[in-house]
Amino acid sequence: QAVANQVVVVAAAGNAASETDLYCPAHIPELLCVSAIDSKDQLASFSNYGSAVDLAAPGVSIQSAVPNGYGYKSGTSMAAPHVAAAAALVKTALPDATSSKIGSLLTESSDDLGDAGWDEKYGSGVVNLANLSPTDLQNPPESQKPNKIILGNVERATNRLTINSLPTRVTSVILKDSSGKALSVQTPVNGSVTFTGLSSSTSYQIVACNDSGESEPLTVSTKYQSKSSGGSSGKKSSGNSLQNKTNEDDGTIETKPADGVVSEGVTNLPQLDTSTVQIANGGSYSFLVNDNHDIANIQVTVSDPAVASISLDDANDVRGAKYRITAKAAGRVQINVTYQGGLAPYRWKSYPQKVL
Repeated sequence: QAVANQVVVVAAAGNAASETDLYCPAHIPELLCVSAIDSKDQLASFSNYGSAVDLAAPGVSIQSAVPNGYGYKSGTSMAAPHVAAAAALVKTALPDATSSKIGSLLTESSDDLGDAGWDEKYGSGVVNLANLSPTDLQNPPESQKPNKIILGNVERATNRLTINSLPTRVTSVILKDSSGKALSVQTPVNGSVTFTGLSSSTSYQIVACNDSGESEPLTVSTKYQSKSSGGSSGKKSSGNSLQNKTNEDDGTIETKPADGVVSEGVTNLPQLDTSTVQIANGGSYSFLVNDNHDIANIQVTVSDPAVASISLDDANDVRGAKYRITAKAAGRVQINVTYQGGLAPYRWKSYPQKVL
């Protein structure tokens, strides 16, 4: 939550003279990891090192507050506060800057030590605010901040939100609750992010972010927006047909007495919302639960097993988990999709929308 709320988090590298990848929270990429140097600008004998190190700071015989006065202490816990204080000073000059921006300013203005450029002992170097210029501490123009995410880029389900087609200058997307409290942050992969494990019928804010700041929030809800579609994706075979007729019904499957073999089509489950699909007794119909590929979190059932049965047809279909319903007798059944503990008959995924 601290990272999602743009708090600069500084971590001591650790005092085991070992690799930072073995230690938490030093190994977390979103944090500023600080190693310790001595009075000769050499890595302290106890300091951890490694790929997670971002900066170095004095950490040997540092005067510090101790019970009943002051004393001298050594450790990466003495080095990390130098960087935290430097970050706080930068934050006073750039109150709207993201944690990533502040981290970049600190690393880019550091005094290089050890091998040229970054190295595993000192990171980018020793923190040194004197290397920052007045221009560095000016707020960036509003035009450099990312634009507000548009609703057309958002796919909604009752437990997740997916944001697609993000511009390249968006470095992260923050999910906030309705009051603006940050809950999670995601880095785009191929221009897309997905937030999962959300509460159904709940409003959230989505904010695009880069080093210059945050966009205006977009408020969306995980409440399923019901849509229905006429026509059938099923294919006709001789002597019979699969019908998908649109009406203001209750979204059930209706079976009828046998009169031949049905050659099934495949439809997305949300298209069955407010529709009745008629299947001949003994025939079958396939559909996709296409917004959650983790079948361990999906349970698909029918309201009356005497009328129809349900089975997993293909868990690896690239479009989603493919299920098959087979008619056993005349009657009406409802398909229920239970995922991550919530019951949602059909109404749990919005249609993909065009980018506006």
